[in-house]
Amino acid sequence: MDYRFDPDYLKVITEKKVAEAKTLEVRAQMEAQREANKRLLNESEGQVKAMIAHALGQYSNTVSAADADFDQKKFMAEAILTEGTNTALALVKQREAVASAGGETQIQLAFATNLVGKRIIMIPTGNAVNLQTFDLNKALESFMKK
Repeated sequence: MDYRFDPDYLKVITEKKVAEAKTLEVRAQMEAQREANKRLLNESEGQVKAMIAHALGQYSNTVSAADADFDQKKFMAEAILTEGTNTALALVKQREAVASAGGETQIQLAFATNLVGKRIIMIPTGNAVNLQTFDLNKALESFMKK
């Protein structure tokens, strides 16, 4: 039993087999490309996630540094304000103390203490040519002894 087909029919069968083989080959290439695309997508997503994590880390560091700098400057401003307030209150109290009777005496004593050891020359305002010297040290010594 030897079967023989018409050459045109044989050609159609052969072309159909070749077409089926090419179809299988194209489907395999398409499936391989899909897998490659999935792999590239996963790699890209990983890179994007890494970049986002890096950017968020830098953002967090920058925010932390800015917060620390703000807190430090806030504490410095509060310290300066407190120091200024205390200085102003001290000046008010000092003025009150100086305005009292004891304050006037204290100023006179401080003035006299600052003049100790200094030579004072008195020049008369009249037409006299006579110049006199006044030894403040001796005057203060006599004033302190009283």
